[in-house]
Amino acid sequence: METYEAMDTCSRAEILCTQPTIAILKLKHLNIDNIELFEWLQSPPASSLHEAHQLLIWLNALDSQGKLTKLGRIMARLDIDPKLTAMLYKGQELNCLSYALILAGVLTVSQNIWWSSKDQESKDMASRARAEFSHESGDHITLINVYLKWSAFCANNKNKKQQYEWCRSNSINGKSLQVVQDFIREKAKQMEYETELRDSETLNDDLIDRLLQCITAGHFMNLAVSNGPLRAGYQVISAFSQMASEPVTARVFRTSTLCLNDQMPRFVFFNEVLSLNGTNYITILSSIDLSWLKSVSRQWFAAVNGDNLHAISYESFTFENVGATLLRAVVGKRNCNLNKLEDTTQAIIDIDYKKSRLTICSRKANVEKAKKIVQEMIQKEKEKLLVESEEIQIVGRTRVLMGAGGVSQMILLEGDYIRIIMTKLPTTITEERIRDLCEPFGQIRKIDFIRQNENSSCVAVTYTTVEQARVAFCELNGYIEQGREIAVSDSCLKTDAIIGKQNCRLKAIWYLTQSTGNGRITFRKEKSALDAYELFKRLSYQCRYERLTDVPTLKVVYYLSEHSGKAFINFESLQQAQDAVERVNNPQMITLTQNKQNRVGSVLLQGFRKDFDEEDVRSQFQGFSGLVDVQILRGRKGQIFRKPNSAEDDIKSIFNRYESFQRDTITFNPKIFNGKIEAFVEFLNITELKQAMEEINGRTGVIGCGKVRLSERIQKRKDEVKKKKEDEYAIQFQRLNISLDKYDLIKILKENQLYDDVKNVIIFRQKLENRNSTTTRTTVALEEDDIGLVGLRSMFLSSKNLFRSIPDCQIPSCTPDGTVTALILFNDPTDITTAIQTYDNQVIKLFKGSSKLRLIPSMAHEIFVNAALTKAIPDKIQQVVQYVREKCKRVYIKAVSSEKTEKATTMKIFIDGDDIQQITIAKITFDKLMKGMEYRFEDDSEKTRLIFDRAGTKVLQQIQNETGTYIWWNYSSSFVRIYGSDQASAIARKRIDEHIRDMLNNKNCTLALDIPPDYIRQVLKMSATYQETIGKELNVEINILVAKRQIRIVGKEQDVVKCEEKIKKSWSAILVEQQSSSKSLPVATAVECPICCEMANYFLQACGHAYCLNCLKTQLSTKFDTTLSNESLKIKCMIPTCDSAFLLRDIKTIIDPSNMPKLARASFEAYLKTDKDIGQCMGTDCKQVR
Repeated sequence: METYEAMDTCSRAEILCTQPTIAILKLKHLNIDNIELFEWLQSPPASSLHEAHQLLIWLNALDSQGKLTKLGRIMARLDIDPKLTAMLYKGQELNCLSYALILAGVLTVSQNIWWSSKDQESKDMASRARAEFSHESGDHITLINVYLKWSAFCANNKNKKQQYEWCRSNSINGKSLQVVQDFIREKAKQMEYETELRDSETLNDDLIDRLLQCITAGHFMNLAVSNGPLRAGYQVISAFSQMASEPVTARVFRTSTLCLNDQMPRFVFFNEVLSLNGTNYITILSSIDLSWLKSVSRQWFAAVNGDNLHAISYESFTFENVGATLLRAVVGKRNCNLNKLEDTTQAIIDIDYKKSRLTICSRKANVEKAKKIVQEMIQKEKEKLLVESEEIQIVGRTRVLMGAGGVSQMILLEGDYIRIIMTKLPTTITEERIRDLCEPFGQIRKIDFIRQNENSSCVAVTYTTVEQARVAFCELNGYIEQGREIAVSDSCLKTDAIIGKQNCRLKAIWYLTQSTGNGRITFRKEKSALDAYELFKRLSYQCRYERLTDVPTLKVVYYLSEHSGKAFINFESLQQAQDAVERVNNPQMITLTQNKQNRVGSVLLQGFRKDFDEEDVRSQFQGFSGLVDVQILRGRKGQIFRKPNSAEDDIKSIFNRYESFQRDTITFNPKIFNGKIEAFVEFLNITELKQAMEEINGRTGVIGCGKVRLSERIQKRKDEVKKKKEDEYAIQFQRLNISLDKYDLIKILKENQLYDDVKNVIIFRQKLENRNSTTTRTTVALEEDDIGLVGLRSMFLSSKNLFRSIPDCQIPSCTPDGTVTALILFNDPTDITTAIQTYDNQVIKLFKGSSKLRLIPSMAHEIFVNAALTKAIPDKIQQVVQYVREKCKRVYIKAVSSEKTEKATTMKIFIDGDDIQQITIAKITFDKLMKGMEYRFEDDSEKTRLIFDRAGTKVLQQIQNETGTYIWWNYSSSFVRIYGSDQASAIARKRIDEHIRDMLNNKNCTLALDIPPDYIRQVLKMSATYQETIGKELNVEINILVAKRQIRIVGKEQDVVKCEEKIKKSWSAILVEQQSSSKSLPVATAVECPICCEMANYFLQACGHAYCLNCLKTQLSTKFDTTLSNESLKIKCMIPTCDSAFLLRDIKTIIDPSNMPKLARASFEAYLKTDKDIGQCMGTDCKQVR
């Protein structure tokens, strides 16, 4: 409905669509000479009428008085474009009217003759068809050729379906040609001319020259002069140039025959100018002889200054030796910045990647301006390329930042970085805004957008120095940008699957209070706790083992006095007591009585044996119902019993012979009734507890009076204690020497390799007294004096030349029990050893008294092992840990896994000690044993690189999962490491070998064969033959890339080579054929290598100079010498007039990945010669720096 309402009430009048020239002719034919006074339905612009009137005069349709000429009357009668009529009239004069009619007809439908399709196959078919019909003179004769062949086919094949198939196979619109045929018949009839069927074979050179003269007669106003290169296009010549401020420039449409033939004639006629996406194009072109213009209107010739047309052209300037990478940096990827650059320079920019050239085409007055702009841009982009750098590992975490020329720009030690990653950025943020945020902190080398989606952006910013990057990291992390909090992290080269870090800190500890003599060590594993307990017992420490879970306990019962021979036996009821008396039936031995403790029913038993106890009496009455308990009377009436002082020693004397007996765990029931003692003792071994029961239970003369009774029971801990500490096993210490602290106990554990499972070590100290805030000693200085910091500083700063770096004593912390901890920071790890050897266990002076100073090295080296590696080699990790323990006795090593249980866990390996040399040995030993299996396919890094595509990395992941290994790779160095058991690693290696062999056997090689100039038309004609014959014979795929002027061949390497030879052989036949027809064919000359004078096959990416790749490899191998200086090592272009440094990307392409470490080492050594602040370790075969 909306579309209907938007339509005009009535269609536009046809007269409004008529060309002004035709309208004027018709009015003149009707004897209406005063056009200006004519009452138009809608008057055309006066300028259009003026131009149309002038055009008719130039075409000789009107005389100087504005009257119709003879030709003008013919034009009015034919009712077509006057230019076409002038062309037909000239054709009649030159005896080629039949062909002129064909040309006029095809020009009326020129935009609809060729079918256009979007799929690549149809486009290729259309290109072949255009090449088949094309003529070297231009598009006009090509269109005539199309019509003649179509007409001849239709004359011989009346079947409409066959005619349709012919048109489809040649990408031709048959309906448009039918319109042309009707046009020819109609106009021939009007001109009273009898047409006859013509053949394309009759298009000889003479006829073509006559037809081009016909085109000149009608289209001389549609003249264009070449600006130079094809992409610079043509300048449209107009006699009405005073109406335009700038001359019109138009490009050649890509489907033009001239474009297809790589031709750029100096002068051409065109049919019309089209504007597509803001760019002007001229269509239907043919080259002309400038002398033909002398036969056209002299008035027009003078208006366009025809005698000086040969002088009209753009001036050009070519920047030579601009490498391909630099060219892409200037014009952008896929020339995305080219249009913007052309608008800025007001010039045409032509890029030739093969010849490393950038050409500017512009008007003479603008050339210098455009040249300056492009020169500045090239220099700017070149500077960006020259500052490109990459971190390369030297040893451990030491890296060099290698840049252009292979020269190291700086050395990065462990923890250093110059690159930061900014995440959680707004999606709308731009590079300019990133630069505004980051530049205040230092000079920026590079900004890279890593990721940008609808949620956030991620950007990497590279600074010039480490300090700048660190300041930016601190200042920008958490910065609010457009309402979003930015997250910043550092970024540096990942040198391995194992990453370690080391610090140079010394922990100083002293005490303001005395020890209470008690301590405690808590373990995670019971075995470690028991082994440590036995160790401390052997060392004569007073300690006891404490199990924090349920404990096997033995109950010991004995009596302090003999019994009187009487006992109360208590029952649940009086009737049950009476039944007991009746069953025994011995009034002298048992009588019914009353007991104050049991008012229900009791009997008095007398006259039993002296060695009987409660258990014996109870057994005598075991079968009686309702029995509650038995109470034997001991001592005098009202006698009070107390636990003997020797009770604990008496019990120890009984159980000392049992190894698992816990001497320090004896407890007594504080309530003693009727002389009965109850004690509880613990055993570590339940078997020994049962053995003790069998051997001692019920015996007399062991302890006390009468029999001793033993029974097993489980000592239940409180539920909340069990829940919190169910995995803890502790050793409690008493009466420790007050000079000992927890580090003495830790040292004993470490020396005996028992520290792995220690959870906590504590020595209890007296509570620190609260200071009176009203005292005079309230200043910071006095407080520091109180806790000993002043004494610590004076101790470390008093000795000159003792340390290599200046120690920094940080403000300490003090715990409630008086333990003071301070940090002493060094820049050199050797200072830590010096400090320990000099000051450990020395006395530090306090304001009141003194204390022993403990220095704990924090040189601990931490090695982080990722989860995948931890899962792949758990046994090897344990082997390495054990190996280091045996080899380095003064080093403590410990492997700790993260707490995750469901997924694979990461692992930290701690290497600790007070001996730097042994720590270093342990580190190196661990690194060597953890290197894994290095993989290279047949020692060929280039073939190894085959696995680093997207499919290959998926295969590596699959092999890793199936073999239980961990595979780590580095694409830039074509390096692979396999971690796992020896068997699993061997299987993984074999699987990778098989995959690469399969890739080599099945890999398709792609060759881009450049089509020489002027060959494209012949190649397109033969493209079907290439694919049908050569392609099928060799089983390769052949595609013609018209825009790139290349033939792409895809197939097996040997088949591709054979196909290339056959195609080049066919080109040679074309060359011979064209030479025999006196047509010279330019042959591209190969660029020679300046070193070996052979054909060059590599172009440097910055300066564009060409070399032989083998020569470059040989030349760069001379830079592996570690004695070279920075200037001698710098890799530069060997052309004397160039002297441009090799880009890092050039170096990485030329040098084999296996040789890059050699160049990095040489560059590293050269840098050390210039930096006096960095020194190399003097140790034998040690490559570390400090």
